[in-house]
Amino acid sequence: MLPVLRSIVENKDKFRPTVGKKILEKCASELLTAQKYADANVNELSRVLAENVRKEFIDLQLPRNKYVVEVILGEQRGQGARIHSGCSWDVDTDSQVSHFYQNDSLFCLIVVFVVFTYTT
Repeated sequence: MLPVLRSIVENKDKFRPTVGKKILEKCASELLTAQKYADANVNELSRVLAENVRKEFIDLQLPRNKYVVEVILGEQRGQGARIHSGCSWDVDTDSQVSHFYQNDSLFCLIVVFVVFTYTT
């Protein structure tokens, strides 16, 4: 039989999606506002954006949390896009936050999964 892992996350240590949303909005607008979509730089741009977001989340100093940052960048051609993702996790401790950004040239979806790490 597997041990039951229990966590007691203090309220002050819980991730707040509203705080995360502000971080995503800030990072996206700072990096993407003047950007034009170009195949030559999209890999570097998405990597830099993901790293900036990760650093901001780490600066929140929430103990025992890990962050998975996903950045999707695409060319804006007026075609529209529908994106959905789903996860299964501990609803008491884990969370996610996302932000959609677009300008005349590109669109960007940033999703951060916040996963609490248990100890036995």
